[in-house]
Amino acid sequence: MNLSDWQIILDQPAKTPELGFDRYAQAFTDIVLNSPPRFAIGIFGGWGSGKTTLMEGIQRNLKNNNNIVQVEFSAWRYEKEDHLIIPLLDSIQSALEAWFEEQGSNDSKIEALINTIGQVAYSITAGLSFKAGLGDALSVSVDANKVLATAKNIKKEEEKAKISKSSYFVSFQALSQAFETFSKDNKDRRIVVFIDDLDRCLPKGALSVLESMKLFFDLDGFVFVVGLDKDVIVWSIDSIYKTASKEGDTEAALTRPIEGADYIKKIFQVPFELRPVSRDNVEDLVLSMTTEAKLPPAQNQVLLDEILPHLQFLVSEGGGVNPRDVKRYINNFIMASKTRDPGKPFDNSVFLTLQTLAANPDWQFVYDALRGSRDMFRLALDKYLSDSPDARDALRGYDPSFPALPLLLEDYLRAPDLGQPLVKTDNLSDYLEIGAANLDSTEDVIPEGLATAIADLRSLRTEVSDLPLDPQPENSDLSELSDRFSRIRSSIASNLPTTEFLKLESYFQIVEDKLGFRFPDDPAADTTDVRLPDAWKTELATLFYDSLSALSYYVNVVRRRPPQLQNTLS
Repeated sequence: MNLSDWQIILDQPAKTPELGFDRYAQAFTDIVLNSPPRFAIGIFGGWGSGKTTLMEGIQRNLKNNNNIVQVEFSAWRYEKEDHLIIPLLDSIQSALEAWFEEQGSNDSKIEALINTIGQVAYSITAGLSFKAGLGDALSVSVDANKVLATAKNIKKEEEKAKISKSSYFVSFQALSQAFETFSKDNKDRRIVVFIDDLDRCLPKGALSVLESMKLFFDLDGFVFVVGLDKDVIVWSIDSIYKTASKEGDTEAALTRPIEGADYIKKIFQVPFELRPVSRDNVEDLVLSMTTEAKLPPAQNQVLLDEILPHLQFLVSEGGGVNPRDVKRYINNFIMASKTRDPGKPFDNSVFLTLQTLAANPDWQFVYDALRGSRDMFRLALDKYLSDSPDARDALRGYDPSFPALPLLLEDYLRAPDLGQPLVKTDNLSDYLEIGAANLDSTEDVIPEGLATAIADLRSLRTEVSDLPLDPQPENSDLSELSDRFSRIRSSIASNLPTTEFLKLESYFQIVEDKLGFRFPDDPAADTTDVRLPDAWKTELATLFYDSLSALSYYVNVVRRRPPQLQNTLS
């Protein structure tokens, strides 16, 4: 098959989205147009969940409405600014100027509003000193008020005494009066501010944007539509106070007014959670992607006939999948197909099964075992899935601590047109080599060195278990086992976070001590009663089991926690 014209699916917002996005966009459009304009909409979702797609749908619906001023503000682009309210004001002013020109209006009130925004921004730039904090949004210098007063041409000596000592009051009183004139003659006018990718900001930057938004809630005519990963922002808010406490700012820690989750609830009056795509909707999602991407017919056929059946299993039971993950899955297969050695056999189903195991978080432990043990594990897996009377012992023989396979995974691996070709393949290493180039760098899998070290530990456990004690083993046999364990221990240490390795160190030290047993080297010595203890293998088996269980817990549980919770194996 000629793959030269095959193309990747770009990671960009969909222009013709499915899965109800048009309905969602219309619902939010109606809310923006018909509700009093003093609120914020929060569109919550993880990375690649479709937040930008939905926000662009709302923007398209509002585009031809002459009463709407749309403002786009990418907060993360301005993170190096000391005070994010400055670029936010600049963005609002710029959007108003463009809207004013499009209207062909000569309304002096609108011109005054545009000028007032510029004056406020200038006053803040010239004289405001900000101090970020949830309880104290703006701490300002009196000099700023003087600048703003000058900008508003307050010249009379008697007016100087009337200058407020609060720059917040002066600046936003001026804005409030100006925006009141904006909507006074036309109650349908709104300034709709779209803020995307807020979760790309560092914690202080994200908090600064939210605090700036709060300042506009007292002004007529403003609606904010914000796309963010709620969990990331909640963690950002919480981390501000944890950092302050660690740095000795006891006042910040003691006066913490609100938890991150509660703060988010207070900011967004209209929250909306974008849920992952369910298995039932994966086909509709793929069809919409292929339609929009305009793929070549041959590629489109392979996608629908061969890739789509595997994609259905990217979603675990009761779970969902991210649209961006689906695009990455398809693109990984395209790159693997284009870059593989054409002289070697390539079964699409084998590689697609590897992809599914690597991309499905609940099944990655099988992919890790294949990477580490290769055919040793594949053969154990083949027997486990067979009709053999002792099939269920196959994986216990490979590793007594190996997790049970989910029933859905068993069905997938037994299906002749899905996972079975991987279980039966004779050239697994070739596919894993392709996977190392196309999967290991894009999926959240453990380092190959750690996968290999865990596989070697499993293999060593088996050898120790099979070691005969009658006759007693030679010292050379024990030395070889001990040396192998030292190398495995070193490899695990280099591939695990130090804190996690230290939790395993007690197991490893006892294993090393027991493998360090040696018979007397003096040939004249009476070794009749010198034997390995009967419990030697049993105790080692328990230690290997505990070590492998702890490693499995780290790989499948601790490693997947948010960074702030990765603090325990227990």
